Amino acid sequence: MAVYEFHFIFTHTQILIIMKKLFVTFFLLAAGIAQAQYFQNYNGIIGNFEQSFDGTNVVAGGQGHLIAGTTDALGQQDLLLTRTDVNGVIAGLNSFNQVYRLQLPTGAPLWTSPCKILQVASGNICVVGNYNSPLSPVPQGIFTAVLSPAGAVINVTGWQVISPSAVTSLVSLSACRALAVTSNNVFICGYTDALTPGAALRPFVLAINGNTNAFIWGRVYNYLPATATGRCFATDLVASPYATTIAGEIMVIGNYFDGLGNDFGFTYRVNAGNGNPIGLVTQFDSGRNEEFWGITVASGPGGGGDGYVITGSTNVNGSLDALTIKTDRAGSGVRWATTHDYSNLTRDNSGTDVIQRQNTSGRWLYYVCGTTQAGALGATDAAVFQIDDNTGNAVAEFTYGTGADESAVEISSFSGTPADGITVYGNTNRPDIGEEYLVKAYYNGVSGCLEAFGTPFTQPYPLSRTQFTNTRNLNFGGSTLVPTTPLSATMNVICFAVVVPGGSNLRVANNDIEQTTLTSLYPNPVSASSPLIQIQLTSSADQQIEIRITDMLGREVHNQQIMVTEGQSLHQIQLPSGLGTGMYNLNVINGEAVENHRFVIE
Repeated sequence: MAVYEFHFIFTHTQILIIMKKLFVTFFLLAAGIAQAQYFQNYNGIIGNFEQSFDGTNVVAGGQGHLIAGTTDALGQQDLLLTRTDVNGVIAGLNSFNQVYRLQLPTGAPLWTSPCKILQVASGNICVVGNYNSPLSPVPQGIFTAVLSPAGAVINVTGWQVISPSAVTSLVSLSACRALAVTSNNVFICGYTDALTPGAALRPFVLAINGNTNAFIWGRVYNYLPATATGRCFATDLVASPYATTIAGEIMVIGNYFDGLGNDFGFTYRVNAGNGNPIGLVTQFDSGRNEEFWGITVASGPGGGGDGYVITGSTNVNGSLDALTIKTDRAGSGVRWATTHDYSNLTRDNSGTDVIQRQNTSGRWLYYVCGTTQAGALGATDAAVFQIDDNTGNAVAEFTYGTGADESAVEISSFSGTPADGITVYGNTNRPDIGEEYLVKAYYNGVSGCLEAFGTPFTQPYPLSRTQFTNTRNLNFGGSTLVPTTPLSATMNVICFAVVVPGGSNLRVANNDIEQTTLTSLYPNPVSASSPLIQIQLTSSADQQIEIRITDMLGREVHNQQIMVTEGQSLHQIQLPSGLGTGMYNLNVINGEAVENHRFVIE
């Protein structure tokens, strides 16, 4: 393999940084508030396009937030890497907000973009991304950069598949700190055309030491038969706590696009010590299209046991909906699968990342972040869906936005610390053409400004599964990159508060113990001449619930209280006469928990 020498250089071009107007003053932030705090910030350089690709909360070296994005402030696509303190501002010994450039010794620029940023066990920061240049003979590849806690570059390495015509492109990575003997190890996944240059794409996983950039192993996987020409790539991975090998396991998810309009999600397991596949690949198919984008370990017992939760998007219901799937420990069996349409407005929604949290009453929940076109704050909003471990239903949903277009790419938390709550990392195009967007909120969604709360709507997600063999091919090789000093950028505050009325990191719903779900609704469609429906409810206790029915404009057309008994019970709902034909929502309301179902009158 040819070895290329690169230089990480600093450009001395002066950039006029214009401070954007703040909604609060910085003297409050300079006071060094150390506990709970809730805010929304944007990050970027005025007049230029910034975009966030990843973010995560960190603890070593001081609690704070890491953001990995790009900027075109220097005339091309360069890295914008940021570390804030726990208040979301650039303050303290290890805070930085800097532009980095990758360039050949000849002066030919390399366009770069990050994909993931994380903190390894040593306290150092590992950044992983893509590099390419249409003006140079260097093949496209990926890079891994090790930074000190304060942002100084320690080591940078470029990686390529050992194949002369290979094109390697990073998609996602995760740190596998769940494996005690490899706490500094970073596992990276993406796709390459190394097996069939210029044609079909196949997934890869690369393992490095995130503290030294030392190579551990790299594999390209031939997930599909050799005759398949579609695009197949891995999108996320996570360390398995259910490992069957001494070295541990990695659970990988991804997508396959066959070129004929069919999209499938898949899972597979690999040995964390050498990359060898374990068992078969499982492909998930609803009969429509689905895409998998985020995975987390699911420790809750709901749905029949622990395993993993996957999020993404699907068009199984017509418009695009966010999806969540809880699998078994092998990633092949389905415990529950649901779709989520924000406020049941049949607009496009998506899920991009997911975390789990056990609340103070012991109940397990999953938080899915993404984007919705049905938010109340602008054209698109950053969205968070709060998912129940037992059923997969959304028990709450909330959005963040500035009145323009917002999206969320990652979600994190400081679970169990004074700075508890969720952190959402995303993008906004207000007040500029593109900015990074950072939101710190309570677990019930309250951040103190620019937020809205929807009425959850969940539907079952029909899935079939097919399994394939998974062979491995090829290896990776690397080349050294040389770093220098970066250029500064600016973080700006939209709002900030130490305590927000109505915010809660404690109980997030009142149905932790007693729960009622609707298991059938008949008939559907309902006859307009005889508007009578029968519902079957399953309850964990004897209790009173509310049935509320609304039209698609949110107007209530029927409301009644129902006493349910533990177990299953049948109930008739007599709708008022004269209702127009069309679609209606039936809400099963139990305290703060709301379960939504849809039916048609014709």
